[in-house]
Amino acid sequence: DFGPKAEILGKMTDNHRRIRVGVQDGALQDLCDYVARQFVRGGDEELRQRAIKVATELFNFAKGNGTQPADRSLHFAFKFIDDDTCSITLSEYRSTKLEAKIKKVRDASKDALPTAEILSEDELSLAQVMKLSDSLQHKSDQGETALCARITHLPSPEARLQ
Repeated sequence: DFGPKAEILGKMTDNHRRIRVGVQDGALQDLCDYVARQFVRGGDEELRQRAIKVATELFNFAKGNGTQPADRSLHFAFKFIDDDTCSITLSEYRSTKLEAKIKKVRDASKDALPTAEILSEDELSLAQVMKLSDSLQHKSDQGETALCARITHLPSPEARLQ
């Protein structure tokens, strides 16, 4: 498809799409396929790849951060903000120590990319999300935890002039 994302995705309500996945085998592939399907325009490959990587690391963070009951589910929301920016939000209805983990990852990431000697596996995934995304917002409130990663693809200067 060609043209502005707003036109191409106009049939979608507010360009906002959601998926709920479990934390069992196969769910990560379902999530990656879901994110990949959101990109229908030619020329979005770099943004699509970054979005898939961010979604993967958000999933890995959630999976490594807590118990794995059979009924546990993760909610992901995908939204195009404009032609070059999208967001992926992970939310889950359970409390976590999100503030402490984010502080630990930020502190460990100040000098270099942290290693497994410094951070746990879920914290390493969170560090990757921070590295791959342009911004990361978080909240924990009334038993719900949410992380929202914003990803922007800036076209080359030549492409911006056309």
